[in-house]
Amino acid sequence: MKDIQSLPDNRGINISKVGIKDISYPVMLRDKEHGSRHTVASVNMFVNLPRQFKGTHMSRFIELLNLHHGRIDINSLDEVLDGMKKRLTAETAYIDLSFPFFISRTGKIRSYDCRLQSSSKDGLQLGITLPFCRRNLQGKIKILVIFNHFIWIEDLIALVEDAAAGSSLDDALSAADEISGLAAESLEREDALKTFQVITEINQAGHTVMAAVGNNLQAWI
Repeated sequence: MKDIQSLPDNRGINISKVGIKDISYPVMLRDKEHGSRHTVASVNMFVNLPRQFKGTHMSRFIELLNLHHGRIDINSLDEVLDGMKKRLTAETAYIDLSFPFFISRTGKIRSYDCRLQSSSKDGLQLGITLPFCRRNLQGKIKILVIFNHFIWIEDLIALVEDAAAGSSLDDALSAADEISGLAAESLEREDALKTFQVITEINQAGHTVMAAVGNNLQAWI
């Protein structure tokens, strides 16, 4: 069968991202209490497609995942990205893992939505969405961080939740401002972080109020 993907392409068009999305796959996470834990992540994988190629082999993304079966974690992402670049003849590779993270806080098991993103171009980013509920206020706090060095996900969550607990305002917009500011002050003191952004969203009847503090870090997917 002719390898269409490897045929030359004379149109001269670069494609910035081509790949697969929403693949459910087992991954291993570092756990502060137990050392490691297993979960299932939704995985996105992309590479750029240089103008001289007509296409890429989508099956090779799955093959690369299978090479790392059971041991994809924050420490192996660079190895995965390097493999994507080499096997798919790409200049840039991207991987994105979304997963639930469960921890016990104040005697209750809580679930947090996490998103780990890494690229051979921009490095590693971690996003965490924390549910927020206090008296008449409900919403969520989103943080996106870039690391100087390793820090436990559990410690990041505790930093933000403990800071948000210091908010006493009941007006939704004022509370969102205060919570984002308190969380930012706490994250600013953490030397494991290179930079960060905090977004607090509080629900009101018919709309949501929002306050953002920190650098405008945009996800690249």
